[in-house]
Amino acid sequence: MATSKRVTRTGLLLIAMAVAVVAYFYHLTNRAPVKTVEAVATPVQELLLKDYESNYPQTPKEVLKAYNNIMQVCYNQQCSDEELVELADLTLLFFDQELAEANPNYYDTLKNDVTTYRENDCKISSYSLSAATDVDYYIKDNFSFARLSCIYNIRISTQVTSYKQIYLLRKDDDGHWKIYGWKRDQGYIQ
Repeated sequence: MATSKRVTRTGLLLIAMAVAVVAYFYHLTNRAPVKTVEAVATPVQELLLKDYESNYPQTPKEVLKAYNNIMQVCYNQQCSDEELVELADLTLLFFDQELAEANPNYYDTLKNDVTTYRENDCKISSYSLSAATDVDYYIKDNFSFARLSCIYNIRISTQVTSYKQIYLLRKDDDGHWKIYGWKRDQGYIQ
């Protein structure tokens, strides 16, 4: 009898252990996943992580969109001096070589403009580019050019004002459209 009690206890103990192991594995496979905290990149970091050299925009409109996204971050986000230097360098990637050479102190100019904007409580609320069909393509002196406009909505304190800027882009030797220059259209102010 003692032996049968011992066998029964051992059997019950083994069954209980097996049930516990199965219950534990069931718990592991059916529990809610552990939520991890993901690092959220700031708009500045997101721009700096983009690889525009390998993935350069293909059309004049795409070039201006990338350029204006950078400008919006420069003027609207808090950037460290180091980040602003990196953003200025990134902006120069979209400039024609002649424009870049004509602006050797581009970082200082950008920093002063950004500081003035912030002091006057200004932000670039939005911008809109010409429709693709409104891009004016032409050839001059064996260079391909594209002309298109961009309307900027600038918030100054609580008021919004708009202005139109005309951009001229020139295709470089690598087939990339680069910003050759721009001027403000004096005929359009809202």
